[in-house]
Amino acid sequence: MIAYLGQLFLAGLFLISSISKFLDMNEFRMSIKEFGVVQNKQLISVGSYVFVLIEIMSAYLLINNFNEVISLIIPVGMMSLFVMVFIKVIFEKKELKCNCFGKSDKGTNNTYAVIRNLTIIGLIVFCWIFQAEDLFTASDNFLIFTIVLSVSFIICCLKDYFFEKRKELKDA
Repeated sequence: MIAYLGQLFLAGLFLISSISKFLDMNEFRMSIKEFGVVQNKQLISVGSYVFVLIEIMSAYLLINNFNEVISLIIPVGMMSLFVMVFIKVIFEKKELKCNCFGKSDKGTNNTYAVIRNLTIIGLIVFCWIFQAEDLFTASDNFLIFTIVLSVSFIICCLKDYFFEKRKELKDA
């Protein structure tokens, strides 16, 4: 049961991240460019949508098909890529905003980002190793995914709302 709660947490995390990026795709594209891995505008544009879709797919797989190996490979691969990019940024001594969860006023602590992403990888592997047998039917899992998706969307909307309000207060 603990592993399933971890799966729900991770699914929510991936959904919040993907929705936040989707709601402010231009900021996310600028972050990709600032990381310095890709400079081609078309590749950045396509890649930004691909990352958002991979995060949504990872969330779906975490809830619905977690016993399949692909549901381990996709999120761990994505998070490993993020770790490698942050390590590159650390070696280059760059200061930037990752916009991992949408708009941000502050720069990203790159060392913290590596530790955070490695922790997420560890949680994914833990949940995959200690997963329970299918607790729910496919239709129950779809309903749970829909609920997690809805809550994630609400969280993103509230986050954006309060981000804008805080910005207005600073400007006043």
